[in-house]
Amino acid sequence: MLWVAHARASAGDLLEHVTHVDPSGLAVETEPQGPVTGPSASACVLDGVLDPNDGPGRVLAWAYRRLSPGGELVLRVKDGQFPGETLQALLFREGFEEPARRSHGADLLVTARRSELAPPLQRRQRLSVIMPAFNEVATFETTMNLVLAKEIAGIDIEVIVVESNSTDGTREKVLSYANHPRVRVILEERPQGKGHAVRTGLAAARGDFLLIQDADMEYDIDDYDVLLEPLRAAEVGFVLGMRTSPEGSRGLRDFGQLGLTSRVMNVGHVLFLTLFNTVYGQRLKDPFTMYKVMRRDCLHGLVFECNRFDFDWELTAKLVRAGYRPREIPVTYRSRSFSEGKKVSFLKDPLTWVRACFKYRFAELYPQMTAALNRPGAHPQAGSPSAWRTTGHGAVELVVDPPEPSEAGVAAKPLTEGRFLPRVPPGADESSRDSLGVIG
Repeated sequence: MLWVAHARASAGDLLEHVTHVDPSGLAVETEPQGPVTGPSASACVLDGVLDPNDGPGRVLAWAYRRLSPGGELVLRVKDGQFPGETLQALLFREGFEEPARRSHGADLLVTARRSELAPPLQRRQRLSVIMPAFNEVATFETTMNLVLAKEIAGIDIEVIVVESNSTDGTREKVLSYANHPRVRVILEERPQGKGHAVRTGLAAARGDFLLIQDADMEYDIDDYDVLLEPLRAAEVGFVLGMRTSPEGSRGLRDFGQLGLTSRVMNVGHVLFLTLFNTVYGQRLKDPFTMYKVMRRDCLHGLVFECNRFDFDWELTAKLVRAGYRPREIPVTYRSRSFSEGKKVSFLKDPLTWVRACFKYRFAELYPQMTAALNRPGAHPQAGSPSAWRTTGHGAVELVVDPPEPSEAGVAAKPLTEGRFLPRVPPGADESSRDSLGVIG
């Protein structure tokens, strides 16, 4: 276990199997030197040594090379030291996942795990396309073939199709792709809504980036490149494809009917857009677009529950509340008519949208984490000599497995694993609690 700090004393009364590293010695070691020989560490603390102006990526690369796969990284930085999403982007680029954070006074504590894969810039990246399919027999095959034919330099594309027991022959067409090496087929026993299908697909995805793709040919697959560009450049973690008609009119819906339906839908879009932006304090132009593209780590810790088109509201609302600022990029949109299979309900769905808008503005953002923290016995008792070790600021508490006697009862086994948990001091306010979302 490695503890990198400017002064040995700042690491507190460390156990003997915790190795202190002077950060002044990292300058040479952060140069690429190939794999590290010898045993890997199960955890590494970078205690106030990450400087945004002094090669922070190289320091994280040093930690990556010395951690075993799944090993835990803990950072202590000044709150606001890394603006926006820069620190989370650095963690992603250097091969760390499952980021979490906690504010502690003027400091920010960040935890992440070393990925079992090489850092994204040292390998081909993967895009997981989530495609829900229900009664789309007329367009599914065309959409699927276009996605599978799509090529993006440096990216492998996997397609996760979630079929919801269609009645028009869509399932049979989906099954014809089941043996394709880049396709994963998930069959639902009954239709439970588009949102449910997308949630199922997201849970199965393993790509660096996630993209939601309907099977109805309303959106242009050729827009993948421009949507992924800011994600691959680590400029943002969340992108929205802002719908634009082929003629360049944003938000225009022409269903090829008498025009009344188009006008009602467009007016409704403006009203709901105003509602969303007002409630969430945003200036978005199309938060309800199907083309939502994000880094997979942005969803870590979030739990989704909506089953219909209110999932669009839930997903955007929760990512916005988590601190992500979506970048909107114009994409080509050709809206189909209700006679062509459009499934949104004029009466049922708007009510669910309003409910979702207000519910997810005020609901607990990370209920599972909160429940785990509040569970009796979730933390060892403070002051336990073998359980807790702290930095000089009392900000990080180290939970380790104490060495066990060997079978001969002479030597002690080396530490095999450890984990770092920020601890909420007694009487601390909500700002000291664990949270996920943007780390900056």
